[in-house]
Amino acid sequence: MAQGIHDGTKLLLSSIELPEYAHLHYSIYVSRAAEPLEDIESARRKLSNARTGDLFAEPICRIHFENGLPLLYVFHVTSGGEGHHPVELPTLTRKQSSQIVIGEAVMAHTLCSEDHGPCTCCHNKPTIDQATKDSNLAENLFLATIRDILVDEICAASRKKGHIPAVKLRHGFCLLSRRMSTEWTQSWSSNRDQGYVDYYILV
Repeated sequence: MAQGIHDGTKLLLSSIELPEYAHLHYSIYVSRAAEPLEDIESARRKLSNARTGDLFAEPICRIHFENGLPLLYVFHVTSGGEGHHPVELPTLTRKQSSQIVIGEAVMAHTLCSEDHGPCTCCHNKPTIDQATKDSNLAENLFLATIRDILVDEICAASRKKGHIPAVKLRHGFCLLSRRMSTEWTQSWSSNRDQGYVDYYILV
């Protein structure tokens, strides 16, 4: 469980330890229902609500849309060659299962925009096969989910007495300079001296 931020905190300089030889197992689920998003979201909530305080002890879930169709990605992190059995979700159909070594996916970045002529990076851009694209997408979704979980936990913990208040902002969180009981009822002009600091979690 992430901690709140207070004077002397080491949270902003901390890191997450992965199991030795960490492997990321993931399965993709689809719904055949007339309202697929309802089934997908229900399954996501069920798995998420069962989570404990250990970040990697339980399944990690994220919804992703592909051509307008909602997909549920379910991630598990294991150490080395540990076996893993995909979660069985009665209302969903498992479309695909795979595994990757965390950090070894080849990240394909577009280095130039489409509004100019060919350049060196266009000619030298490597060809990425579909399997690698799938692995890249899975790893990116996994990292984004970890980031969101940590941001949510930090913001929740910041409500405790003595912690610097934090609110979610874009892909990170915003630290407010000090807590005010009437913060949301005062006009913006009266709060101009309160200030805030942005922090983003890098994953």
